[in-house]
Amino acid sequence: MNRILKTAGIMLLTGVLLMGVGTGIAVAEGAAFTYGGTYEAGSGQLVTEQLDFTFEPQEGEKIFLGEWAYWNERREGELTEDPSVPVNTIRYEVTYDPETVNPYLYERRMEDYELEYTATPSQAEEAVVSGVEVWLETESLRSDMEVFLECKDHFLRELKERKISSYHMTGIERVEVKVNPETVSCIQISR
Repeated sequence: MNRILKTAGIMLLTGVLLMGVGTGIAVAEGAAFTYGGTYEAGSGQLVTEQLDFTFEPQEGEKIFLGEWAYWNERREGELTEDPSVPVNTIRYEVTYDPETVNPYLYERRMEDYELEYTATPSQAEEAVVSGVEVWLETESLRSDMEVFLECKDHFLRELKERKISSYHMTGIERVEVKVNPETVSCIQISR
């Protein structure tokens, strides 16, 4: 019995020692890695395009702009008044990677949308807001699997070089919304 306990104790201590050595090697290997910066999946070639939404102002109606600040790094989403923009036009200046996304403007009548989310007919009458809502949307031009495999190949290549990078896929990089000063009174930002 005593011999079995000694053997078990030696095996336990040997296992702890090997675990400690293995952990030390893993930490040393991990510490040898360097940061490789940010890897841009996609072409990285950005273009700036103007998307115009023209409208005829109707009495009592507003143009509601859907939130676009989430496209910007700085998270700013204010209208810019620009006299060079034609009256009754909302101009979206969109900077994006044309191999990754295709931006477009989407509009819908507010009455149709608001009625879906009300509980009673009396609430429906109060909730109806007359106007048009405009959103900046994107169509993805690359599949998730294609992007994943591109990043995986880059990750494995860097692993051999003892580097680790951050991965980012640029779709829309920046959005600025411009309107003519005469048109500002017809527009409201939806938040």
